[in-house]
Amino acid sequence: MAVTALPVLHLALLLVVAVLACSKLVHADDFKYGRATFYDDNGQGACQYFNNIPEWYAAWPDTMEGFSGSCGKCVEVACVDQDFSDGYGQKISRKGMCYDEGKSVVVKITDACPCVHQNFYSNKRWCCGDMRHLDLGRKAFQELASENWGVIGLKFREVDCNKGLGVHRI
Repeated sequence: MAVTALPVLHLALLLVVAVLACSKLVHADDFKYGRATFYDDNGQGACQYFNNIPEWYAAWPDTMEGFSGSCGKCVEVACVDQDFSDGYGQKISRKGMCYDEGKSVVVKITDACPCVHQNFYSNKRWCCGDMRHLDLGRKAFQELASENWGVIGLKFREVDCNKGLGVHRI
């Protein structure tokens, strides 16, 4: 009986290892990773909030998954010390640039970050789908890192707007 139990134990052990390995591949915090830039809203956003733009806002790229239903969503964002590339393939180092990786900001999507835009070079650099990206309002960006960096590593997730816009802890 001990001889037949051994293969069953091996199979059970392999199953446990597989389950544990798979659980490591899924982020328990359900964040998506990418980068963020910042902008100043001019009251003419794609979501047509006009003069009712909240203090904490962001733009969602029109090439990124989820764009069609992005207006009005609330997103929790946090700075991540990481390196990444821009839309032209230039490597950008942003390790050590975050003020506090445990701080987050909840923003409302009020605008689009269009791939095709009059500011073609910059928008192609960030908004054309080479990686996940959010264009944060200047105030939200400044809570996470110095605006002197222009672009930072980012993690983000959709949250219920009842969480409240503004600064939070992860």
